[in-house]
Amino acid sequence: MVEAIRKLALGFQLVYMGFLVILISVVVYYIVMFAVAYQFEHDNISFEAMAQLRDVLPVAMGACMLVSNLLGITGRYFCTLTPEIAQKARADIRTSFALEMIAFILNMTTSLWPYLLPTLALIGILPESPALVAGVNSVVSVIGFIVGISSILYFVMYMRDLAGFVGSDDLSMRSEKLRRSIVSMLQLSLVTAAIAVAMLIVGLMANPDLAIVLGAMGCALGLLYIVILVQGIFVFFRYVSIVVAMPAVLKAYDGPTDEQNGPGAIIA
Repeated sequence: MVEAIRKLALGFQLVYMGFLVILISVVVYYIVMFAVAYQFEHDNISFEAMAQLRDVLPVAMGACMLVSNLLGITGRYFCTLTPEIAQKARADIRTSFALEMIAFILNMTTSLWPYLLPTLALIGILPESPALVAGVNSVVSVIGFIVGISSILYFVMYMRDLAGFVGSDDLSMRSEKLRRSIVSMLQLSLVTAAIAVAMLIVGLMANPDLAIVLGAMGCALGLLYIVILVQGIFVFFRYVSIVVAMPAVLKAYDGPTDEQNGPGAIIA
């Protein structure tokens, strides 16, 4: 059992590698964009070359995000191998893994939807409408985001319960504080999802008299996105700090103590 707990460190290391891919890709993306814009302003690069780079960079960024997602999914899979003795942590990670798979499918749907709709329109299943493409993408993106946040929430609960199981009260308390922040973020995301669905319904009605209502909802949606983004940045770095700390705690685990009575020694 002790060896099985220690092997869980690999799962956290893979999740951390996924974070590194995201961070490095974002930094490189903005450095390249800034360099291209600077070179264009000083006539060191043609407009055609700049346009080509701007077409290639989002594709490369998408590939990096895909690699990051696959690393995260693989890491969570290894964490599902948590021994049965840590029952609560085991249940949390299985839920997190299932939600992560759903979020991945939803995110892939938003990427493929603009290409799928013309085919569906051609065979008469759905009308080919820009409003439908944008509306469905908006709704599915928000739902995917909520499912992804829920997956992270359960993963944080897993870290809380596992840290409590192996006797790391500090990491357990830090995970619990992070859990509360994520719950707040999830609540804002649900409000955002409701507004996005309402915008889709209003947009499909195509009533000019509702244009002001649609604009107001768009402003509210944009404001909520900004709030969630700022909150998400703080949550992300706190999340990463706990994931980075977990492997060392797991590798140092040497078995149950007198006070550790199985999964009961976990923060409720």
